[in-house]
Amino acid sequence: MLFLEEPCKTREDSRAFSRETGIAIAWDESLREADFRFVAEPGVRAVVIKPTLTGSLQKVQQQVAAAHALGLSVVISSSIESSLGLTQLARVAAWLTPQTIPGLDTLALMGAQLVRPWPESALPVLNIDALEPLL
Repeated sequence: MLFLEEPCKTREDSRAFSRETGIAIAWDESLREADFRFVAEPGVRAVVIKPTLTGSLQKVQQQVAAAHALGLSVVISSSIESSLGLTQLARVAAWLTPQTIPGLDTLALMGAQLVRPWPESALPVLNIDALEPLL
């Protein structure tokens, strides 16, 4: 185990957990809090970036650069996207963090894949014609 993603409810408690146990942590949800700043901290080894929740590719790029400048690992991760969304996240991960395995193992929570099949998934694939229009 390289690190735990925010093991406690607050950042301060997660920092204390790391100090007391010697287990490294990664910031995840905290990246989306208004007061979050990228700073080198004892016990913090990585950040987990969820591009779908971040807001823009430009902001994702900025976060990756800020983390790497501090020597932190960056994991691109899903936030329960469909197979179509996972395909895009895999591309972002290959582009921005090619040396790190992304966290994209959320498809099992779905009942079907959308438009594009995900490698090794046995879920049925719904094509575009099977989807219900929103408008």
